[in-house]
Amino acid sequence: MTEAEANVVSAWREAAEDLGFQFTSPFIALALSGQAFEALGLVHRFGGRIGTLISAEPSADLYPPVGDGYGVSYLDSRGYRRYKKELWIEMLCDWGFWGEPSRAPHWYKPGPHCHLSE
Repeated sequence: MTEAEANVVSAWREAAEDLGFQFTSPFIALALSGQAFEALGLVHRFGGRIGTLISAEPSADLYPPVGDGYGVSYLDSRGYRRYKKELWIEMLCDWGFWGEPSRAPHWYKPGPHCHLSE
């Protein structure tokens, strides 16, 4: 893991602790081909039924195509190496929460990508 990736993972762990959502790093995901690959992390239940795979490399070709249930976000490590509560809340609300309304964090405000009860 590079220093930039470590900083991004640290910021996501801090966000998960502060905002009360699940984050796993590293995360083993399955490509559409069935091949397993390692993603930098998974933000559970945001951006997809399973969650959003994150990368600290803003390259759209980093991860192979993934199936339904996953979102993918290629984050610029310069903007996401430090946790900023308001920015993280805005981003997560934009990605949308998938699941039962009672499981959504208290700060979550459903937006256009909301999938409560799915």
